[in-house]
Amino acid sequence: MIEALEPFGIDPVQWAILDVCFRGKADTVTGISRVVPVDVPVISRHVDNLSRRNLIRRRRMQTDRRVVKLSLTPQGRSLMSELAKHVEANNDRFFKHITKEEQRTVITAIHKMLAGAAKEE
Repeated sequence: MIEALEPFGIDPVQWAILDVCFRGKADTVTGISRVVPVDVPVISRHVDNLSRRNLIRRRRMQTDRRVVKLSLTPQGRSLMSELAKHVEANNDRFFKHITKEEQRTVITAIHKMLAGAAKEE
């Protein structure tokens, strides 16, 4: 998957953050950390980077100023549409030769690897 993301300047953790936001699985840094097995400070740094690149927008809630909601910008949505094609093609290339159970095992291992690498950042 890394090769599919490199031309876009996106790393696997950033892809996971964008994907979680795109799919509506979470909309805060803490929420994303529950879905992506990476520490909150690491996710926060990646969100900072994605925000500087105008791919993610932060919006402080009026009802509770401590809460900052995240959403993809139009550029972020456009990038996700493009990235999804490359990531799906890459996944198909590797996953078509293994069973669904084996796919889940690989994905679990990848999550552990990402979490370990993120702790080293």
